[in-house]
Amino acid sequence: GLHYDREAIELRLVTMVHNLASRYAQQDLRCRKCKRASSMMMAVHCECSGTFELSLPENKVIERVETLEGVASFYGFKWLEEELHFVLPRDDVEMGDASGGLETIAE
Repeated sequence: GLHYDREAIELRLVTMVHNLASRYAQQDLRCRKCKRASSMMMAVHCECSGTFELSLPENKVIERVETLEGVASFYGFKWLEEELHFVLPRDDVEMGDASGGLETIAE
């Protein structure tokens, strides 16, 4: 059978996690109505009267993290599990109660 370099695969997945966390933290707010990026800090509404939303919603990030958690668990990628725990801590608590995680990254 074919043999894959497990360390190289894990490294690539860890890099994906870091990129995902960076994209979430550095993303723009976009207007729901006109889709323009927010140019005004702390503005609640766009110039077109639309409201702003994250261009990469938190639920999409959580979905990707959960998928990667399954991969890490199935294949025994401990380093990947550690990195995922840093991005989105899980101690059997509700998402809003988790310390660190996406809220910390976005600050």
